[in-house]
Amino acid sequence: MNCKLDTAMPNTPKLDPAFVRLAKPSQRALMGAAIFTPKDLAKHTRVEVASLHGIGPSAFPILESALREAGLTFKAKLTAEG
Repeated sequence: MNCKLDTAMPNTPKLDPAFVRLAKPSQRALMGAAIFTPKDLAKHTRVEVASLHGIGPSAFPILESALREAGLTFKAKLTAEG
């Protein structure tokens, strides 16, 4: 008897198609941080995203392209002055 188990959680959101070119570790890192869409990504600074385990330098051109296509940018880094 061949039985293939579906390991995806039934109510887990899917990654936006803009992120499918990312390596699997990068995709898992985004999902682990509840980043599924460019809109979710725009809520984070570039530094925050870079600190995620699984996100490397090669992910940023893809992430930046996804943000640009959606008319978004990474969240601005807060300064100590305000």
